[in-house]
Formats: sequence, C-alpha cells, structure tokens
Amino acid sequence: MKKTLLLIAAAILLTGLTALADSHRTIDYKQLPAAARTLIADHFGDARVGYVETENSLFDREYKVLFTDGSTIEFDKNGNWTEIDCKRGRVPQRLVPQAIRDVIDTRFDGQGVVAIERDRRGYEVELENGVDLEFDRRFRLVKADD
Repeated sequence: MKKTLLLIAAAILLTGLTALADSHRTIDYKQLPAAARTLIADHFGDARVGYVETENSLFDREYKVLFTDGSTIEFDKNGNWTEIDCKRGRVPQRLVPQAIRDVIDTRFDGQGVVAIERDRRGYEVELENGVDLEFDRRFRLVKADD
C-alpha cells in the first residue's frame, strides 16, 4: 500500500514539474531583462516589437522577441542574446564577433550575416548567399555548407 501511494505521489509530482518545465507565455516588453532591452534599443531601435515570449524550463528561462518584420532575437535568462535572425536585413555588424567578421570578409567576399546563433560550443552563422558557417569557441571556422 505504501509503495502504491509513493508511486502515485511521484507521478503527480512529475506531472506538475513537466507542466512547469514547458510553459510558454507572452509577456510585456518591460519584463525583459535590462540587458536585452538595451541591446534592442542600441541595435534595433527603429524596429517595432510585435510580441515578447518567455519559456520557462525546470532550471532555466529564455526570452524570444518577434519584430513586426518577422525578425527574431532570443535571449537567455540574463538578457544575453543566443540567436538573432534578421528576415529583411543583416545582423548589426557590432553583434558579430570581429574574428568571425574577419573570416567572412576574407573568405566570403564580405557577405552580410542574416542569422547568428551562439551556445557553449561556438557560433553558427548564415550569410546572405545562403552559406551556413560553423565556428568553434575560438572562432575557428569548422564547417561551411551551402
């Protein structure tokens, strides 16, 4: 009997944690971390924000900002960008690390960056001509795909 009650309690707890771990909700722009709002004001000041969404996982929180032109920026819980996808233009140059810009300028005729993503392994970059580049944490070009 004790084992059955313990299993039922564990199932209820697991169900509740799973529901909390995958919650998406729309929030007000002012609820973004200050660093995220500053980045948007500094680099995307003319763009209009369509909506802001937060995703809460069990141990983390992420934010996604969708602009009215379809571009998106994703942020970690501290407001650091993790992914930028510009649908109708280029990612602002100052947001692309200089070492990556140098590789693009010398090997890819200065193509513009339309999307960039970073994580603990490195960076993924999409150029205007459709070429996808992967860089490691030390900004060494690891892979190029078209």
